[in-house]
Amino acid sequence: MTSPVSSQAALQAYQYADYQKNVYSLWWDSKEVRLRQVQEYRLAMAHDPRNRTLGLAMGVLLTSLAVPESEKRAPYAIQALALIQEYLDQHPRNPLALAYFCTAKSLVLRNSGNLFDMMFQMGPILEAMDRAVHESRGSDEEWLVRLVRANLFVKLPDLLNKKGVAYQDFQFIAHSRESRPQIEVALPTVYYYLGKIERSRGRFQQAKDDLTLSRQKAEELGQTTTEEYRDLVRE
Repeated sequence: MTSPVSSQAALQAYQYADYQKNVYSLWWDSKEVRLRQVQEYRLAMAHDPRNRTLGLAMGVLLTSLAVPESEKRAPYAIQALALIQEYLDQHPRNPLALAYFCTAKSLVLRNSGNLFDMMFQMGPILEAMDRAVHESRGSDEEWLVRLVRANLFVKLPDLLNKKGVAYQDFQFIAHSRESRPQIEVALPTVYYYLGKIERSRGRFQQAKDDLTLSRQKAEELGQTTTEEYRDLVRE
């Protein structure tokens, strides 16, 4: 029987399936690039449907595609949640997968349009996210787990009082950039949110410095032309 995926496409997908090293850098690529990569994952999973690491990698990218609020993008969150849940069923103590699961779950709740239901169900999600960060402490992926948490917490309603935690996470990541060069791709987002939080606290010069640094890093990395960066600076 002929394989539904070419050996070259399968190899590429498997190479990208190392989500700790590669998938989060894809998060900042254009929507078109990420959709093409999701298709590669789909082809590879047709060849190897039990490969939960591929499923997790595709789930992470689908989560990134679901972040902008749009009816057309809502199905991405549902697909992502199912794929990441399948991975967690086999690897329940993986803190990074748990963090992504919490993000996907929160997006599904947001898209439901029921604010009361979202607020009621967010408690366990926030606790699980904090547990993911705690279990990642001292590991090579701590910065990434904290980045996933910060990106979620910074967008929550003020009533949940989580922006202080997000600020601490963003600071941790910024201070870790010298020892972990892979953080570079996240710095435009990190400094942008640090600047916004500083401004909300009345520290206007520090806010200006952080926002300027965010723009500079985005230009260096070629991120200013992406839809995601434009969405970010419109917040």
